[in-house]
Amino acid sequence: MYRPASSKPRFRSSKTLVTVRENVSGQDVSEEFVDLEARLRNWRAQEAVLLRLMSRAKTVVGTIRVQSELSVVQLETEKIRGRLRFLEDQASFGTISATYVTSGAPAPGDGPPGTIARAWNEALDVMLSVVSALIVSLGFLVPAAVLGAVGLAAYRGLRRPATTP
Repeated sequence: MYRPASSKPRFRSSKTLVTVRENVSGQDVSEEFVDLEARLRNWRAQEAVLLRLMSRAKTVVGTIRVQSELSVVQLETEKIRGRLRFLEDQASFGTISATYVTSGAPAPGDGPPGTIARAWNEALDVMLSVVSALIVSLGFLVPAAVLGAVGLAAYRGLRRPATTP
């Protein structure tokens, strides 16, 4: 049912309700819709031309070239048709969300976070601390390992007995 934006639905209840949030928004897609329809007409005209060229192609190479172009055109046509269907669905179906609470009750989302939210935030903080510690450790261990490998190679090189023929 179509309802102008200026008229709001009315609710009856034995309790007094207070609107917590109201967000009215819309998006005009008519320009995109018209543009997509024009592009679709152009792609379909190009498809018809390519189909005629394919029927006139005399060689396999010519047929393959036309088929390659035709597949690109058909892909673009399907993309545009999909976008048009999406826009039609979005224009046909709207979403209304309403949140109501009784007078004096705190609004949802207001106030301190719950136990689970606090635990989750603390877990994220610990995880970030562990990742930071690993990065700092790698910043020390990688150069130390490289220096150790160079030192070991030098030690082994100096320790080898000289072989005499």
